[in-house]
Amino acid sequence: MNQKISSLGPTLGRVFLSALMFSVVAIHNGYPLTFGDTFSHIEFSFTFHYFEQSRPFFYGLLLAGLRPFHSLWAVVFAQAALVSFILEIFLEVETTLKGGGRFLVVSALALGSSLAWPIAVILPDFLSPCLALSTYLLLRHRDLGFPKNIFLNLVFVGSCVSSYSILAAEVGTLLLVGLLLATGRRPFSLPRARHVALLLGASLLIVLGTNRILYRKSSVALPGPAFLMGELIEYRILAPLLQEHCAQENYILCPYTKEISQEGYWYWDFLTNHDGPLYRVGGWIAARDELVRIELDALRFYPKKIMVTAIRALMASLVRHSVREWTDQSQGQSAGVYKRFPHETAQFLRARQQTKRIAKAIAIWDYSETIFLALSFILGISSLTFTFYKRQSMDSPQIYFIYALTFVMTNAMVCSWFSTGSPRYTERTMCLLILAGILFAVKSLRLFAKTRLSQTKSSYAAPQ
Repeated sequence: MNQKISSLGPTLGRVFLSALMFSVVAIHNGYPLTFGDTFSHIEFSFTFHYFEQSRPFFYGLLLAGLRPFHSLWAVVFAQAALVSFILEIFLEVETTLKGGGRFLVVSALALGSSLAWPIAVILPDFLSPCLALSTYLLLRHRDLGFPKNIFLNLVFVGSCVSSYSILAAEVGTLLLVGLLLATGRRPFSLPRARHVALLLGASLLIVLGTNRILYRKSSVALPGPAFLMGELIEYRILAPLLQEHCAQENYILCPYTKEISQEGYWYWDFLTNHDGPLYRVGGWIAARDELVRIELDALRFYPKKIMVTAIRALMASLVRHSVREWTDQSQGQSAGVYKRFPHETAQFLRARQQTKRIAKAIAIWDYSETIFLALSFILGISSLTFTFYKRQSMDSPQIYFIYALTFVMTNAMVCSWFSTGSPRYTERTMCLLILAGILFAVKSLRLFAKTRLSQTKSSYAAPQ
């Protein structure tokens, strides 16, 4: 017991220091970052009602739990602490690094990857890497101890039920993991995979149940069809469908064919214009079933065009990564701060005026992340190539690298098909690959040090 208590102090100290490191973007900005969707989450934490009726409310519950602190700074630090504790567990079981080494890894991630940016913004985006890491730990390690297992299980379920896009990325990742297990290659044990699958099933049931109770719809991703319809508009697939098939199919959007076919009419015009076609036919939820019918017909009539468009969107999503979008300026975010945190309005306004400082930070982070990503890929691919050439078994860094690639790809697929390849969706997972590069670097340094030590011992042992 005394040993556990004595080790708890340094652990909490590292988590605290790591949380400060991950808060560096918010500290540099002078205030937590806010986004267009931030207002709806803040408002839910006070009213327990989403005016858009299109998103899971569990992230809003997290904000509600932090209301007694009367500050958005508490949200940033809570997000940073959550990520820090998951990384502490990860580095404890995946490396032989001690306290100082683990803090250096955290510093590299905070300054060399985009991870500090989703932590700094009042959005559930930071839960994407949390879910990826908790899933990997649950798949790979059985004996983490009861408190850590409970913590990771809660993180898994909480992340899944806080964002439809994060949930969809997790479904895709576990499907690919299942295919890998079916081929006979088993970097993860079947019992652990079943456990994670049960957690995913529980998460899906929670989302289904809450959507049924709140919105009278038995569906997982209620706004999904509206987002996908926006994609069909963006890539000029919906307009030809309506023009060529409205006479036979009588779609609910047929009366608005001319408006949708206009040059310059795009994704966000359809989704956010309250006087536009989507809201005139009932909105995100009421029109859902009819939108699904239109999308299925689009797939039936234009399969090749949709497939080519989806591949192009995926490639663009993977290439176009930047932290810039988290600095979006909109009126909605201002309203949230003015209304619910009036005592922080001065900080908020000062931060918004520091455009040159934040622009410089964006350039530095994007540049450093590109370098770290390139190094991570070089280390990962060369390590895997050597292993396959020698017909050796994969070690932990290699297994994690493949897993991280899988999660990044499935996340990019989901988000590029439903959100016009928004850079922040891809960006929120890139830190996973940089963490893999750090693991390879640590492994290489350890082997180098071991080799040098062996050579030194041999030189001393050799007869003079």
